Amino acid sequence: MFLIVAIIISFFLLACGPDAQEPSQQTGFEPLAALSSYEGNQPPGIVTLAWDTVDDATVQGYRLHLGIDSGHYIAHGKVGNSTSFTLHLPRGFTWHFAITAYNAAGESPYSEEVFTSLPLL
Repeated sequence: MFLIVAIIISFFLLACGPDAQEPSQQTGFEPLAALSSYEGNQPPGIVTLAWDTVDDATVQGYRLHLGIDSGHYIAHGKVGNSTSFTLHLPRGFTWHFAITAYNAAGESPYSEEVFTSLPLL
């Protein structure tokens, strides 16, 4: 099962581009991006996340962080200026998500975390 998770994470990283890594520099620009909704009741394993835009002209985009343990994100990917993203994830795990905003100076702190459990069918 963990091999499936590794494969899914690899596809997520490929979809998000070459800068899909953990944030290395966090700045204090506010307000934080906030995950405002998610839909876990779509077809099996599909989760759509949405968040509020940051009202700051210097924001260049957003980065989505996900993992199977709260506060420990194993994948980090830029999603551009989009305010939603759909993921195809393996079932049998509880997935945890956070969003950050980034600009030329660095990256915001993590948003409040949301999670969804995708039970095995």
